[in-house]
Amino acid sequence: MIKPKNEWCLLEPDHSLVTKFEQELEIPQLIAKILVNRGITELEAAREFLEVEKQDWHDPFLFFDMHKTVDRIKQAVQLNENIVIFGDYDADGVTSTAIMMLALEKLGSKNHRYYIPNRFSEGYGPNKAALETLQSVGAQLIISVDTGISAIEEIRFSKEIGIDFIVTDHHQMGHELPEAYSIIHPMRTELEEVYKDLSGAGVALKLAQALLGNSSDELLAIAAIGTVSDLVALLGENRKIVFQGLKAIRHTKLPGLIALSQNAGLDMNAVNEDSIGFVFAPRINAAGRLGSADLAVDLLLSSDMDTAKHIAKQLETLNKERQEIVQKSSLEAVEMVNQLYPAEAFPVIVVAKEGWNTGVIGIVASKLVDKFNRPAVVLSIDPETGEAKGSARSINGFDLYENISKLGDKLIHFGGHPMAAGLTINQEDIQALRDLLCNMAEVNICQVNIQVDTCINLDEINSELVRQLESLAPFGVKNPKPLIQIDRVFLHSARKIGSECNHLKAVISNKKQNLDMVGFGFGSKLDEISESDSVSLVGHLSINEWKNVSKPQLMLQDISCNSIQIFDFRSNPITQSNLKSIPSPRKFFLFNEVESNRVPLEFHKEILSKQLDLLTVDDFKDSENLVIVDLPSNIHELEKLFKIKQFSKIYLFLKSDSEKMFQTIPSREKFMKVYGFLLANSPFDYDRNQAQLAKSLGFSKDLLDFIISVFFDLSFVTIDNGFVHVEKNVTKRPLDESQVYLQKQAQMEFENMLLFSTREEITIYFQQLQSNLI
Repeated sequence: MIKPKNEWCLLEPDHSLVTKFEQELEIPQLIAKILVNRGITELEAAREFLEVEKQDWHDPFLFFDMHKTVDRIKQAVQLNENIVIFGDYDADGVTSTAIMMLALEKLGSKNHRYYIPNRFSEGYGPNKAALETLQSVGAQLIISVDTGISAIEEIRFSKEIGIDFIVTDHHQMGHELPEAYSIIHPMRTELEEVYKDLSGAGVALKLAQALLGNSSDELLAIAAIGTVSDLVALLGENRKIVFQGLKAIRHTKLPGLIALSQNAGLDMNAVNEDSIGFVFAPRINAAGRLGSADLAVDLLLSSDMDTAKHIAKQLETLNKERQEIVQKSSLEAVEMVNQLYPAEAFPVIVVAKEGWNTGVIGIVASKLVDKFNRPAVVLSIDPETGEAKGSARSINGFDLYENISKLGDKLIHFGGHPMAAGLTINQEDIQALRDLLCNMAEVNICQVNIQVDTCINLDEINSELVRQLESLAPFGVKNPKPLIQIDRVFLHSARKIGSECNHLKAVISNKKQNLDMVGFGFGSKLDEISESDSVSLVGHLSINEWKNVSKPQLMLQDISCNSIQIFDFRSNPITQSNLKSIPSPRKFFLFNEVESNRVPLEFHKEILSKQLDLLTVDDFKDSENLVIVDLPSNIHELEKLFKIKQFSKIYLFLKSDSEKMFQTIPSREKFMKVYGFLLANSPFDYDRNQAQLAKSLGFSKDLLDFIISVFFDLSFVTIDNGFVHVEKNVTKRPLDESQVYLQKQAQMEFENMLLFSTREEITIYFQQLQSNLI
């Protein structure tokens, strides 16, 4: 059996609504079903979702303070005031900064610059030292992007030193708002539902729209990158930003984006939301994670191709360095969880270490969430200050912002969303944070449910179906890629791929149709899967294009097998390497203890030493993997073993002493040959001459013993003190009237099935055996 990583929840939409959408919108049933699964219940809402390009932009002046903000910025431009865009060092902050810089340029400003604090020396958000520096160079107006909403003291200080401060931000608002000149925030609008999910880049775009009266392609392209990077809901206005922005990226003339895609080997014509998430965002983020985010802003603002190419190469180098740091830190964090804070005992993971790079701990937290299905907080301890700076990532059902905020005065710095947060605390408060979050967490949040849109047959999958699904793009938070469940399929040609062999590639088959499959991070599952296993899969469908050939493929998200799994080692020798390939914990079972010499000594401690009749379920404690070393003497022994416990995985070697076996029931001619000899030599001293007789007849001793036993069972002979006497005047009887003959016949069929059946046949046999004994 293979347990899925997550609990699968197959969604069942309102079928009358599905039919209505299907007929009124003239769309395939599957698309109608997914729309209803997404919570879209109104016909007009469904139409808007599908026809996002035709929808008008919402009015930016729905934001409170927007008129006041626009007037102040335009005044500053007219008076040639010194304007500073105060940004953040992540991809959302970088793109927000670039949007405002370009918007001010389009507005005619000749005196504007940006400032992004250094992650390591300054930390997140406005700080007094930075404000003093900006004052010293003549700053008159500061516009924050993707930051500022929690900078209460800092913005008060800005006011005191005579700098007007406009806040544009999307992070969670606290009970107290800063004393800014104006605040543009998604939760401060006339219609909160319209804008509540905007990213920092989205808020910056709305301000740009208010200032300029439109959205240029270059602003949309950059806003799409920020929106996808910050993992906000891709619904409503965000969906339009990304949809329009992706179109703009595919035809962009921005040197920075062209250079970034060329350096990463990305085809700009094929750019989608995944390209942002896996190509653009990591490289833009790398600058602020390892050094100064200015490099990424300069790339987006670059008007010169040579400069852009030079910066793109620098970002590529930084990103590779970032990947190495993440890998090392992630391994350390996973080891810490396993040794000190096992996931089964801690519903929320909180790990801390000196020296972890604060620029990548958010990625490490995400990897811990993926691996352990737990909310995770990763903290880097500064030994000089005694402070621990951390990043947190969550799972559905656990609001990080709300729960971490309960730490109250112990939080030196804090901000974020329900699903992600950043914080700084004193080292001595780490345990208090761990205790708080674990107490707040309910155990049931730690089993991540994945919502499956539909279950379909492999025969139904084709390129046209995949293209229908792609009409729902762009995909992301709150509009995930449709999850498809496929049952009762087999994996063939499965192999591990990737430099670390941590990914899986295989062909899915139902014996009528095949489908390619790739599972990132599923490489280890190959050791748990046999080609004879009937499995269920959950994944996303996509089109794989290679050498001008397009065909559908499944991107695996989870796998399950509910039946006993049989791993066929019958043709393999019992060697150290073969036994080590069997996952622990495991138990080795021998029907005949004499066969234990087949097992290398280092594995003897894993052999069940008790006789079959004395074994109980406790002897198999914590072991779902059973290795059957030798052949049972009969089916009853096998049944006894399987009555003790239901096993998940069975590894079959089934070795036997070939000298003690004969593969077929002796022919009638062989019986007649022995009978003729005995008749001519009765009484025959069998005990003394058995070996010589067997040799002269060309039989094995076992075969000869069997024939004599059948004669005895049929009363053809008697045996007295080792002498065989042939009975005279006996009635002829068929051989199959002998119970000895019938038992051996059944035993031979049983042994031949175990030894010579196909992998599929023996799998079915053991599955039926276990199910019949439940």
